[in-house]
Amino acid sequence: PLSFLDHNLVCGDSLTGVGTIDEAMKALGADKAGLFAEQVHDLLARASDALARLARTSDADAAEISEARAAHRAARVAVSGANAIFDVITAARTGACDLPERLDEPTFVQATAQPGATAAVAELEPLHFPAVFPEVFLRDRAGFDCVLGNPPWEQVVVQEHVWWGVHLPRVRGKSVAKMNAEIARLRRSRPDLEEAYEAAEEQAERMRGVLRAGYPELGAGRTDLYKAFAWRNWQLVRQDGGAGIVLPRSALQTKGSEKWRKTVLAEGTFSSVVTLLNSGGWVFDDVHGQYVVALLALQRTGDSDRSVAYGGPFRNRAMFEEHCRSGPPTVAALEFSSWSDDASFPQMPTDERALSVFRKLRMSPRLDSHGSVGRSVGRSVGRTDGRTDGRTDHSSASQPRRWRAMPVAELHATADKHRLILDGGESARYKATSTPRPTSIGSSSTVESQPGPRVRRHQ
Repeated sequence: PLSFLDHNLVCGDSLTGVGTIDEAMKALGADKAGLFAEQVHDLLARASDALARLARTSDADAAEISEARAAHRAARVAVSGANAIFDVITAARTGACDLPERLDEPTFVQATAQPGATAAVAELEPLHFPAVFPEVFLRDRAGFDCVLGNPPWEQVVVQEHVWWGVHLPRVRGKSVAKMNAEIARLRRSRPDLEEAYEAAEEQAERMRGVLRAGYPELGAGRTDLYKAFAWRNWQLVRQDGGAGIVLPRSALQTKGSEKWRKTVLAEGTFSSVVTLLNSGGWVFDDVHGQYVVALLALQRTGDSDRSVAYGGPFRNRAMFEEHCRSGPPTVAALEFSSWSDDASFPQMPTDERALSVFRKLRMSPRLDSHGSVGRSVGRSVGRTDGRTDGRTDHSSASQPRRWRAMPVAELHATADKHRLILDGGESARYKATSTPRPTSIGSSSTVESQPGPRVRRHQ
């Protein structure tokens, strides 16, 4: 009933909670949790009668609304045992308690009463999807038909200057030296703020631990919330269901999201990927105009004839709407997977001609390839148009490559200035006789040059 939405609108942390029953079993250990999964299903099934009563309720009168509330309360009580299991799993991820050796409902209910577990659950407020929506996860092909999300793109880290800048207005607009000096003075004079800052750092560290435990394939580097949400959204979708999610373009290209992209392609496909350049704030008015936003539509399907559709980046609404009317270019998912080792999306114009050029380029050997080099390297078997079925033809005409090109680092305008010829080579020749700078920022290595004549530098 529209006058009673308590069962449908739920507030909680959907990242720290348990997303699926399979996730819970993996956390408990697949070797000993196999039989316990049936018990969890039975615990969730206790709510079936109450949920059926709730589904039959209409908006006819106040009595039926009262009946809806009673049915909802009964459903929450019925799944309390399963909810206790999920709470303990969440608390264990924070280190507040250990997972019990004995897998049964009374043991987990008792474990939730431990002070550490109680405090951890109260702090995180986890939302356990199977316990909140048991009717969704007990049906055949468990999960949601559709999941939509615009998650935050924040890193789980406390940035020192940002945190202290909240208490020192305009301090971040000053030079680094002056900013650090003012922050240092405030830290000495306000021990209460120093204590709050340390507490914020500890909380961020705990959250990183929880997310890393719940999403072990987040990848290296800092913990980004959007990466965790990308995994969660995909996990919640049932077979033949779909998800729509707003992400930064980095989700399509960086190593940190490689495993996620490969998982989507292995279990389904990117049915639509559109990138939008936020020029003038036409997408998000509070995001920088040079930021590129990615709109992704994912589909969990076992269809062998899957394709990847893409388009952009579009700089305004008119370009985007024209793209929607004309339809995006599509590429067979198997061909797309062969384009790169990490399933990244190449940046190219939304044009069939650009795709044709890209395919022809792929017919030549990759400079970073370990394989053989020859006329047929990179050409798909039985094709001449650059398309690929994922196989590479290594004919007898190919010869082993004795060299390999690979990127090392970008030239840095300051640290690598001595490598640039800006004055006919005079500066480069002068630098060659002195100690060069390290080739990368943060490197502790130095290279001592041989003594030699010094060359006068002309201004």
